[in-house]
Amino acid sequence: MTELSLSEKRRIAGRKGARSRWQGEQTPDRLNVARSINGRTDGYVIKNRTQENTDILLYEDIGPWGVTALEFVSDLMDIQSAQITLSINSPGGDVFDGFAMYNALLKHPANIIVEIDGLAASAASYVAMAADEIRIARNAQMMIHPPSGMVIGGSDDMRQLADELDKIGGTIADTYAQRAGGDVAEWSAAMDAETWYTGAEAVAAGLADSVMERAGTVDNRWDTAVFKYRSRNEAPAPYIPDTTTGDPDPVTTVPEPDTKTAQASAEAEPPETQWRTNLAEAFARIGGNA
Repeated sequence: MTELSLSEKRRIAGRKGARSRWQGEQTPDRLNVARSINGRTDGYVIKNRTQENTDILLYEDIGPWGVTALEFVSDLMDIQSAQITLSINSPGGDVFDGFAMYNALLKHPANIIVEIDGLAASAASYVAMAADEIRIARNAQMMIHPPSGMVIGGSDDMRQLADELDKIGGTIADTYAQRAGGDVAEWSAAMDAETWYTGAEAVAAGLADSVMERAGTVDNRWDTAVFKYRSRNEAPAPYIPDTTTGDPDPVTTVPEPDTKTAQASAEAEPPETQWRTNLAEAFARIGGNA
């Protein structure tokens, strides 16, 4: 029987307690995060430790409501295999936990292979960018979008948060550009539009290296209603960076906004009252009243 690492023992002992911090008024269901449809809470697993390879399953949210950077990085530091295969099916989560995981993977001496089995959205999409090789299932999807946050305070507080989110968004866009090529400003625009990619589209965009033809088993499914689009089927055509040189008229562009959805929303409720509905929905997500 394989001996568990110290960090794995701490994680198993502390997971119930860590989850209890989210009981009460601010449960994960009221936070602006995608939740598991089938209620699985065991989507972070490390197995098959050998000198040649260790498998990591990241089928969880990223952050306090799923797997934290502290758990992930502590476990990663204990792995001494020559190769690590990280399988991802995650809707993302906390932006800085995601960056901590990304940087830990970059620093690890092992050859890192990421296999996207289902969904790599939001923070999970840029965690994948740290790999030496990114493989994506043909029926899997990736999603990129801008960071979001909430603040209670005056106008100065609101402006400060907006400036911070712009900086964070620029850093995320730079991460995609470093991996896939293209212009940071265009990646930022693609994030603002909330862009979804199929497996083949992710490879064309440079976000993945190859499409996995074999069928994978995805044990967790996600309610993505918190995103602008629920899946690639509802989203417009994705941004594919132009990596050719000397082409004055690239054929790839940032996707246009979904004008049909916007028009339908405008027809459903007058603009002068729309803000009330938006505010009420925001308070409902955090358990407040409006």
